[in-house]
Amino acid sequence: MYDEAKNSGYEIEARIVDVVVKEEHDSDMIYYYDTYTVYANYTIDGKDYSHVKVGKYTEPKYVGDTITVVVNPEEPGAKMAEGGIFATVGFVMIVGVIVSKAKKKQG
Repeated sequence: MYDEAKNSGYEIEARIVDVVVKEEHDSDMIYYYDTYTVYANYTIDGKDYSHVKVGKYTEPKYVGDTITVVVNPEEPGAKMAEGGIFATVGFVMIVGVIVSKAKKKQG
């Protein structure tokens, strides 16, 4: 999805202004992890966009950091994708399955 968005949009740097941390779990409620919903500010063609939800991550993100996002040139206030999220979520899902199977073998 990120590569598709990148082909039809363009990348910008955004400054993180808010992070909402939430504890989540796998479907078996065995593997728990935190997710970080990130809101950022950015400027495109002299226009400021504030507190735009730019993504949900499984690795920590912090207020003040910068993040690369892909925006739609037709609607720059609505981000299209953020870099790195899908690989991270896929990794977490794989780890969750491995942990779940290991616990079932022990039980």
